[in-house]
Amino acid sequence: MKKTFVLGALAVTVGVAGWLALNASSLASSTMTPSVGAPSSFNSPTGSAQLTEHFLSLDDIAKATPTVITGQVAGESEKFEYHDVTFVKTQIKIKDVYRDIDGLEKGDTITLLQTYVEEDPIVDKNDEILLFLKKYKGPVTTDAYRIVGLMQGHYKLQDELYVAKKEDKTSKKGHSHEQHTQESDLLQKASTGFTIEEITSVLEQVKYQPATKSKQTAQEDKEEEEKRKQIMEELENSGKLGDNK
Repeated sequence: MKKTFVLGALAVTVGVAGWLALNASSLASSTMTPSVGAPSSFNSPTGSAQLTEHFLSLDDIAKATPTVITGQVAGESEKFEYHDVTFVKTQIKIKDVYRDIDGLEKGDTITLLQTYVEEDPIVDKNDEILLFLKKYKGPVTTDAYRIVGLMQGHYKLQDELYVAKKEDKTSKKGHSHEQHTQESDLLQKASTGFTIEEITSVLEQVKYQPATKSKQTAQEDKEEEEKRKQIMEELENSGKLGDNK
């Protein structure tokens, strides 16, 4: 059965270009069930999520991205559940660093955290990949990166071009990929691929611009965090949190 993540009372920061919102009542049945294997050995994702970031061009995603690398999967991936959401952790060995603010170097290995949904195609051990990344901040894991814009920031090398890594859904239930995901302008352009020269040229011309928050937005975030803590306390006091029956 396909699961679609919807708005609810508790939001968990994940890799879905911002927030995946979960209903707080789902925490009562949350479990962690890790499995390990090559990314290609996992079944196709049965979940779907709405993209909250839509980029019109390479310029747009470059402006929103602090880290851009090429690399390959190093070893096996771990699939696990956290609060009823399935995640995949994969080690990526860096081939080249084209932009970075964290001191990454060629040959380093990083942890990539992905959400097991169609819009975040899992990295393939056979692909040489180019990723637009941000450090992950949240409760799911530590010291990991997430892909900016999900499939909008995930490219594989194909015939000397970096092509957007996305699942072909044309054959699934009669719906095309464009109908299902309302594909962004960037993805439409990336279907034919970019040369590494095109990408590096944009990265040189367009600098990373960290998002800034207004005082009002910061206050709203603070209030939302207080509400989240209150929900967690209520669940803990009621005995629902951690009850896996």
